[in-house]
Amino acid sequence: MVFIPAGKPAELLHLVSPETLAERREHQWTSGLFSLHCMCSWRPNARRTARRTYTVEYYRRKITSLLGWMKEQGRDRLDEQTVRDFLAFRSQTENAYTLHSTYRALHHFCRWCLQNDLLQDDIMRRIKPPKREHLMKPALTDDEVKRCLQACEGNGWLRLRDRALFLTLLDTGVRIHEAGQMKVGDLMQDAILITGKGKRQRIVHLSPFTKVAVWKYLQACPAKPRGDEPLWWDERGPLLTDGLKQVIRRIGERADVHLHPHKLRPTAATMCLRAGMGLEYVRRLLGHSDYRMTMEYLALVDDDLKEAHKEYSPVTQILGRRQSR
Repeated sequence: MVFIPAGKPAELLHLVSPETLAERREHQWTSGLFSLHCMCSWRPNARRTARRTYTVEYYRRKITSLLGWMKEQGRDRLDEQTVRDFLAFRSQTENAYTLHSTYRALHHFCRWCLQNDLLQDDIMRRIKPPKREHLMKPALTDDEVKRCLQACEGNGWLRLRDRALFLTLLDTGVRIHEAGQMKVGDLMQDAILITGKGKRQRIVHLSPFTKVAVWKYLQACPAKPRGDEPLWWDERGPLLTDGLKQVIRRIGERADVHLHPHKLRPTAATMCLRAGMGLEYVRRLLGHSDYRMTMEYLALVDDDLKEAHKEYSPVTQILGRRQSR
């Protein structure tokens, strides 16, 4: 079996000639050419969903994992059974949502192959997408938030940055890659324009407390970024999305809290709802296109209502008094 030959992708493109494609199509693609096209040619169809760069790269990583698995298994054909076996293999380590994302990546890639005459049959046609269980997105407790803030204490500029980033995510409910869009000059504005999923734009605001935390970080940052330069830095330069994720995870490790960046979105939502913010404002704050996702966060607040009713129920007050006599 031939896999990716040695050399740079640009030097291998001559292998992908029309004659080669016609010849390989009859054999449902051997892994070498399959791999080459995955790395050099595939671009998921962005017309319908306006996918951002990170989504495209996420899908490409999924396909790369498929190729690695095929090599380990000694398989040189991309067919329906290969896809089914790969999904079964991934189901051992992936939850329902992640497995569904793997399926979507395979679906888009196989459709691209079909449209470009690299596959004769739609091998995904009879493969049903994995069922996604409804998972309630957990929020941090007040105690966990306090412990995370305590984990950011210190005079070093990196701890000041950690505190500023944590407060920004909690204050605005932005996604981690949206926080990576922020520029130093945004702090000079009353509102920050964020471009989210599907290139939908929204406005977010920083509280005075968060602004002070960010300014303290910027004053201590050795890079002294300004204007249109990125807001978040470490010793090596501006932080990208993966770097920001690592910062948040390390805060959680120091605080002994299971923390990942997306966990701060439901935390921000539930805290706003508990404080009395209207559902429409929460939806706009988070950048949801409809109320379906926002209602999931509202369900977390319903637990508060349950506890409050348990304590203040009129029937409990009346009958409880009788039983206590």
